[in-house]
Amino acid sequence: ETVQDTTHPSRKRRVEFGVADAKLAALYNDLSDDVKATRLKAAADLIRTLADADSEALDKSLTRLIRGLCSSRKAARSGFSVALIEILKLTTKSPATGVEGVNLTLPAIIDRIVSITQPEEQSNNKERRDHLTGRCFGFKSLIQSQLLFAKDASVAQWEQVLDHIFKLATETTWLRRECGVTLYETLATLTQIKDLDIEYVNLLVQRLEPFKLSKTPEGLAIWLTTSTLFPDAKLPKGVWNHNDPLSSKERGTVAKILRDN
Repeated sequence: ETVQDTTHPSRKRRVEFGVADAKLAALYNDLSDDVKATRLKAAADLIRTLADADSEALDKSLTRLIRGLCSSRKAARSGFSVALIEILKLTTKSPATGVEGVNLTLPAIIDRIVSITQPEEQSNNKERRDHLTGRCFGFKSLIQSQLLFAKDASVAQWEQVLDHIFKLATETTWLRRECGVTLYETLATLTQIKDLDIEYVNLLVQRLEPFKLSKTPEGLAIWLTTSTLFPDAKLPKGVWNHNDPLSSKERGTVAKILRDN
């Protein structure tokens, strides 16, 4: 004789949601594991779990992942970054909904990275450092997701992200190297974009001088890489002799930049 399940449907849903939430919590926990293989598996499992998720679930995941970038642990930032890149890509496949507070548009994602990583006024130095480092990693993930370079994306949003990164690099000296590496690696990302508008490259390299980063190790690397990968890019004028940091007349300057940093 078959025993009927008399569990109320609403209770069943609560149990199902509870199990799903516990699974997600375990995956987020594994994203910060010290073992790289564990982090990568957690990221892959999270992406599979949310592949067909609705916009509300993706919205919650974005918030959780951006918060995870503000961890003081390098392993956590690495794991959450990998997952965030892929979840950001999923947002383009999720239809817009009328759910209050859910906004997966590119401008909203940029604003969310800024707001979640904004240190509170009473934050101590460590907390401030963790949050602003998280901001740098948040924009790094957004760049690597390539959403900023989609056909329906605005160049203005690219400029907004660049300004945030350059501002971090100049106003927070201990983040200059991390921001510089992010911008340097961005050039490699831009080479992967089909039919790239060279203006994206120009907007990046033209910011080196107004933000006073041209004559830093990071700026030097960005300049040389830009001239190699994008020979048609418009490099700032009047910075280097014949626009070439490797000019014989610039040897002393370059040596000083590398020695003093």
